[in-house]
Amino acid sequence: MSFLIADGITPSNEGRGYVLRMILRRALRHGYMLGLDLPFLKPIVTKVIDLYKGAYPELAEKAGKIQNSILQEEERFKLTLQRGYSLMEDIIKTLKAKGEKLVSGEDCFKLYDTYGFPLELTKEIAVENFLDVDEEAFKTLMAEQKERARASMQKVVLADDKNYTDKPATNFVGYTENEAVAQVLAIIKNGEEVEVTSEDDVADVILDTTPFYAESGGQIGDSGVLELQNGQKIDVIKTFKVQNVFAHRVKGSIKKGDKVTARIDAKKRAEIQKHHSLAHLLQAALISVLGSEVHQAGSQVEESRTRYDFSFERAMTKDEIAKTEALINSWINEGLAGKTEIMDIEEAKNSGAMALFGEKYGDKVRVVSFFDASSPEKCYSKELCGGCHVSNTKDIRLAKIVSEGASSAGVRRIEVLCSDSAFSYLAEKARQIDDIAHAYKLKTDEVAGKIEKLLEENKAQNARIAELEAQIANSRFETLRDKAQEIKMADGTSGKLFITLIEDHNPNALKFGLEMFAGKLGESIIVLCSKKPDNAGFVIAKVSDAFVKKGISAGSIVSEITKACDGKGGGKPSMAQGSAKNITNIKDVFAKIEEEIKEKLK
Repeated sequence: MSFLIADGITPSNEGRGYVLRMILRRALRHGYMLGLDLPFLKPIVTKVIDLYKGAYPELAEKAGKIQNSILQEEERFKLTLQRGYSLMEDIIKTLKAKGEKLVSGEDCFKLYDTYGFPLELTKEIAVENFLDVDEEAFKTLMAEQKERARASMQKVVLADDKNYTDKPATNFVGYTENEAVAQVLAIIKNGEEVEVTSEDDVADVILDTTPFYAESGGQIGDSGVLELQNGQKIDVIKTFKVQNVFAHRVKGSIKKGDKVTARIDAKKRAEIQKHHSLAHLLQAALISVLGSEVHQAGSQVEESRTRYDFSFERAMTKDEIAKTEALINSWINEGLAGKTEIMDIEEAKNSGAMALFGEKYGDKVRVVSFFDASSPEKCYSKELCGGCHVSNTKDIRLAKIVSEGASSAGVRRIEVLCSDSAFSYLAEKARQIDDIAHAYKLKTDEVAGKIEKLLEENKAQNARIAELEAQIANSRFETLRDKAQEIKMADGTSGKLFITLIEDHNPNALKFGLEMFAGKLGESIIVLCSKKPDNAGFVIAKVSDAFVKKGISAGSIVSEITKACDGKGGGKPSMAQGSAKNITNIKDVFAKIEEEIKEKLK
């Protein structure tokens, strides 16, 4: 446990964190069985660190984190054990009294869902008492609960929901503070106000004061933790607001009236601030490069990217993208000062501040500016904005545009990274180039030339392959020409019918052969299927005009064949194609198609 936490893993309900939690909880349970009072692991952890710190100095460096993580988990599990153990004992007594040997999935789920008692511990206790566990029923109930939780996490709250709007406006201190002492005013779960939640409940908590920024103005809401007075921590998944009331969506046990320390994920917030300021610089740069016709049409600011939509009728050129990126980075390197002012709405508009897309403003507004500190009159960006920002553009470090494309008619979407995300992106691109250079024993500046040469060679080889395949197809179909049946129509005219299976032909070669064969047969119906080694197939059909007029459709033929062979396809009456997953029954299908064609022509 000490080494895992030193490596950056913390107890959680998924991945490596879950492995750590289960190791820890097993140790705590066995200590509990031996009569030890929780918490009891700190002396052992201290001894582990002391024994190994010479070879692994990171243990000593992170001793406080290791001890605190384990202590918090011990305190949390102490309550879980006491409640779960009592219920488990009752379940075992009831089963033994009835002479039954199976702990039901419902009981296992109740232990887990209501008391946080892990299935692994339920199974261990059951084995010790010569009982089995209905694990499949438990998994079914868990899957249903996860689906409910997923729906609850994504639940949209209406702007006039009285559960939220009848509460006092939240005192937001997050512009200057990363944490605040607060009181739980209300808890809303599944659309109803409740007094308390259990460990696995998802609910919205309303505080009197909060440092958590609520999603608005394109900036995502903060996440973090609410720490109760007993040290228990509850994860805040996201933050949003209903009018002036901030709601913190949490998962965990909390009750109305609790005093908490609300603490945001400060590192995440710092990256969000950089990407939000980047969005302002991006808009200014786009206007500078593309002109005043650029208007914001939406945005999404996260800790790892800025997505920005703007009105523009065409795609940006590579040169325009490069100029925009260079201009943003020049402002970043210049170290423009960031300033936030509170103004009357009219004063803000008169000062030239731009309004954000889709945002509603009151009489008083925040105006965010980025300007040259040595010449304040040189202001590069000035917007009405309620979001969080850096105080100097140097904090953004670096900007990298990674994509530009259409969002909708007349709207372009551009995605930009900065700070850690930009450096990680560039490092990954550099690694990819290094891998290519290493594979071909090149210098990195020779990679582009090598790729261009390979593309030219590949194009030439593909052309040669197509030519050879055409020759093979021509030769192959020439030998099959005599196998075409002559069929007569009701008016006495005749043509050719050719339906066959061909082993493993490239679709392009098959199309070429089909066209060549149709030219030689004249008025005809041709149906071909190329068989692959795995019994999959490519089906293609061509019907000449005379037969189309008689009601024969290539699209209908291909659709019927592929449907009978677990595939799909279709097309026009004169030409169609499709794919089939399994053509083991293709001969029977062909026989039926042939019979239907002849019957229709009568």
